Amino acid sequence: KGLRAPPPPHLLLQKHREMLKEQQRQRQEAAEAERREQEREKERERALQMLQVHKEFHEQQREQRATKQSLAQQHRYVDKMLERRKVEKDLNRTRLLLLEHRDYRTRQREQSQAKQLLEKHRSMREKRLEPKFARLEMVDTAETASFHDEL
Repeated sequence: KGLRAPPPPHLLLQKHREMLKEQQRQRQEAAEAERREQEREKERERALQMLQVHKEFHEQQREQRATKQSLAQQHRYVDKMLERRKVEKDLNRTRLLLLEHRDYRTRQREQSQAKQLLEKHRSMREKRLEPKFARLEMVDTAETASFHDEL
C-alpha cells in the first residue's frame, strides 16, 4: 500500500515541460515587470528634469522682469533728474532775465530822474538869473541908447 508505482516517463516529461514553461513564463513576467519599472523610473527622471528646466526658466523670467523693472526705475529716476535740471536751468535763465530787466528798468528810472533833476536845476538857475539878465539888458540898452544919443 505505501509504495506507489512511479508515474510513466511521458507524464514525467510532460510535467517537467509544464514546469519549465511555467518557469519561463515567470521569468518573462519578471523581466517585463523589471522593464516596465525601468521605463517608469526613466519617465520619473525625465519629468524631474522637465520640472527643473521649467523652474530654471521661470527663475530666469523672474530675474529678467526684476532687471527690467530695475532698469525702468533707474530710467525714470534719470529722466526726473534731467527734467529737474532743465527746470532749474530755465528757472535760473528766467531769474537772470528778470534781474537784467530790473537793472535795465532801474537804470532807465535813474537816467530819467537825473534828466528831471538836471532840467529842474537848469530851470531854477534860469529863473534865478533871469532878473539879472533882464537888468543887464536894460542897462545895456540904456547905455547903447545914450551912446547913440551922443553920436
